[in-house]
Order: sequence, then structure tokens, then C-alpha cells
Amino acid sequence: MNRTREYALIMLVFSLVILIGARFGISDPSAESELSFQIPGRDNVPVFRCPFRSLTGVPCPVCGLTRSSAFMVRGDIAPSFKSHPLGPIFITGLILAVPWSIYSFFRKEKDEKTGKSHFGRYSFAIVIGLVLIGWIINLARHFDLIRW
Repeated sequence: MNRTREYALIMLVFSLVILIGARFGISDPSAESELSFQIPGRDNVPVFRCPFRSLTGVPCPVCGLTRSSAFMVRGDIAPSFKSHPLGPIFITGLILAVPWSIYSFFRKEKDEKTGKSHFGRYSFAIVIGLVLIGWIINLARHFDLIRW
């Protein structure tokens, strides 16, 4: 299997696991209590607490993203944005990654490369930038600098 197909398969599995887990694995995200995973035949297992927030009292860059994702896959866009500003963007990206991964896995490879792709190089920088922007918003909300 060539590298493109490997990446496509990894992205497909990752996207589906996150989307299905956020929808069917996470219990009610609107509950004020801790989030928990629903396991058939067992009590709900709590989602781990953020160690950064537990030690410092300040939210980490991804605090609230699990709850935001759980809201978003249920179609609750406003609470998703309220939990974490990147949640809707993250879930939308994963939804778009599913057909892209399938297409990339099954497409035929060309003999020659027509151009060099800079997708990987720039996508990492974009993701880091979005995470930093989301963290700044979460910190501003935490310190009551903005009302969200």
C-alpha cells in the first residue's frame, strides 16, 4: 500500500471513530456533571479531567472540545460554540474528511506528479493557529474578559 492510501485509511478510521464516539459514546453533554462514556451493560465511565486545568485552574487549549464535539454531532451548534469555539470547525473538518479519505484511498495514482502539494506543511500551521485562537478565546472567557 502506498503512503497516500495509508494516510487516507488512517484519516478515515480516525474521523469515523471520533464522530461515532462523540455521538453515541458520550453521554448527555448538556448535563452539568462530568462527561462520561456510555458503555452497554455498565455504569457510565467518566471522561478524564484535564490535568492542566486541575493543576492550574486555567483551561488548556482544548478544554471543552470533547463537550463541544458531542454537542455538534447532535446538531446543537450554539452550545457547541459556547463549549469551545473550535468544536464546530473540528467536527465539520472530520465530516469532510470521510468522503475525501474514501476518494483518496480508491483513486488511481498518476505516473507523474503534476505539482508538489504544500497541504501538509500549511495545514499543520493552520491547525496550530486555530488552536491558539481558540485558547485565547477560552482564556478571555475564563477571566471574564468577554461574555460568550
